[in-house]
Amino acid sequence: TNARQIWNATDSPLLSFSGGRTDNSGRVTLSFVDTNITACDIDSQLDCGEIHIFSGALNGTELLNLESFAFTKTNQRAYRVVMAQSDANVVYVTGARKWGRSTGTSVWKGSWNASTSLFEFQLTFLQSDVYNSYAKWPADKLDYSAVGLDVGYWDAGYYTYAVNAKNSNETGGSGNFFLHISRDGGEHWESPFT
Repeated sequence: TNARQIWNATDSPLLSFSGGRTDNSGRVTLSFVDTNITACDIDSQLDCGEIHIFSGALNGTELLNLESFAFTKTNQRAYRVVMAQSDANVVYVTGARKWGRSTGTSVWKGSWNASTSLFEFQLTFLQSDVYNSYAKWPADKLDYSAVGLDVGYWDAGYYTYAVNAKNSNETGGSGNFFLHISRDGGEHWESPFT
């Protein structure tokens, strides 16, 4: 019962929707976040949205002739899902402002695993680790930003987050006091205005 047709997802609102297609393989991926997130915070993340993904190799005719898509619910929770239009193999998800700084600024990257036919998510960005004395993300992962990390220490999450439509390695987002971008798929994050 994990598969849902998108029009049957109306029991909870869609918070975010994104999709991409990889031309050389014909793989199409559609993803969305369900559930109302207004109660979400660091102590009650079970109330956050869940990621649902459809991914399959389809040609244009097959895609247009489908009446519905069977989405698989993942264990990844998020507020926002974004993808490059040209890459069906990478999905980025972020936390929400209401989660608080420790997790609201987080970014997870889901990569397609062909052997399991599933997306595997890993944390690629954490501005501050609440479970480790609010330790900053390591310097080899994040350029230091006095405005983003010190002055705006209370900034809880992204107002905007996006991925370059033609290059899934280029991604980033901003809050009240920070702008973080990655040009290498989340391996290193820049703070360009500090």
